[in-house]
Amino acid sequence: MGVRIKPKRSETSSSTPGTSDIEVGEIAVNITDQKIFIRKSDDNIIELANATGISDVVDDTSPQLGGNLDLNGNDIVSTSNADIDIIPNGTGDINLGADTVQVGDNNANATITTQGTGDLILNTNNGTNSGTISILDGANGNITITPNGSGNVVLDGLSFPNSDGSAGQFLKTDGSAALSFASVTSSFTKMDAITTDGSTAYTLNVSSSAFTSATTNGTIVSVNGVTQAPVDAYSISGSTITFTESLSSDDVIDYIIAIDTQDIGTPGDGTVTAAKLDTGLKSFTEDTFTGDGSDTTFTLSVAPPSDTSIMVFLDGVSQPAGNYSVSSTTLTFSTAPPDSVAIRVLHLGFTGSSAAITDGGVTINKFASEVFKRRAWEEKDGNFTAVAGGAYLIDVSSAALTATLPASPSLGDEVRFLDATGSAGTNNITVGRNSQKINGNAADLTVSTNSAAFLLVYYNSTYGWRYTEV
Repeated sequence: MGVRIKPKRSETSSSTPGTSDIEVGEIAVNITDQKIFIRKSDDNIIELANATGISDVVDDTSPQLGGNLDLNGNDIVSTSNADIDIIPNGTGDINLGADTVQVGDNNANATITTQGTGDLILNTNNGTNSGTISILDGANGNITITPNGSGNVVLDGLSFPNSDGSAGQFLKTDGSAALSFASVTSSFTKMDAITTDGSTAYTLNVSSSAFTSATTNGTIVSVNGVTQAPVDAYSISGSTITFTESLSSDDVIDYIIAIDTQDIGTPGDGTVTAAKLDTGLKSFTEDTFTGDGSDTTFTLSVAPPSDTSIMVFLDGVSQPAGNYSVSSTTLTFSTAPPDSVAIRVLHLGFTGSSAAITDGGVTINKFASEVFKRRAWEEKDGNFTAVAGGAYLIDVSSAALTATLPASPSLGDEVRFLDATGSAGTNNITVGRNSQKINGNAADLTVSTNSAAFLLVYYNSTYGWRYTEV
């Protein structure tokens, strides 16, 4: 017959035996709690088994799940500011089967980063048929956005092209959020001849068809050999040019030249200043010759793109384009300029090389006003210092005044003066030379002719300021 072992027992819930209940090595059972206890030699009472499982995961040094772990609305947390590490074995990955993954605690800023020096790459479908966003590790590392295949990068609704353009091209929009590369094109267009009839408004035509100019400031107009000031002398709206004063049938419109433009975007009005232009656009090239009464051809320093891209003066009088032609660097007059006449040729900035604007191309109507528009006329009734490009209406009806020319002028600087009140004969206008010569003379200029109007153009230190038309 077998030996029957009957351990000490209790049916009281949550009752644990003490050292007075069992000896060292003896076993006790709590029938209600379904737990087994034993007394060790150090008098500690140890729980050997529990029918409901272990009381704490820490009691198992290598636990394994036999099924899904249901948190039952609870969280996985750590204590003492310890990290929570989820580390797959070998090449295993961590898959989060949720359509939304949230990071950061209680409105704090969240950081997603790599452990170590690896790059951070975001893609879809395990990288299959997916674009990528890569944050490259290391100092001065790039952030790259690479669409898949022929896909585009779309930023704030703007779709960027998926391939680079050619050198010197710019990005332009189609007005429907699609961007593409395009090239800058610019040229000059000469209007058809206009017969004046005593009115102020005339229609602009090219090859007998109405022509719409971009802006008033984008045109050059010469009447009776005198270049007119945009806005002050005329304005353009659509294909109509309107002069501020009526033109009689005796007046002659020598030429009207418009600068063709291409819309390349929307830089802010007046934001493209002269500082952003290539030197060839800021400083007009000048050629000077002297007529001998027989020669009709002269060699220019650069080849202009067309007859209408230069301005030609004989003794300060602007010549109509019909009086000359250009072929490469050869300027040919229809009639030989008279002996000793001063020939001056101004290139309008766009030479044969057509240097590019330094920070990318822009349309003419986006240039700052000083680039193509003559300085507006200013009224002066007291002593003043003129600036290059200035135009001054002088009022000496009450007292004489002195207009001091600019200091340190450059080749081609211009200043205009007009005795607006017709009083210079009584109250003289003195033009102070400011250490430069005037028409070759080291003396100030005294104007004593009523209603005198003249333009001074600076040449060099030998001749100083030279007279030409208003």
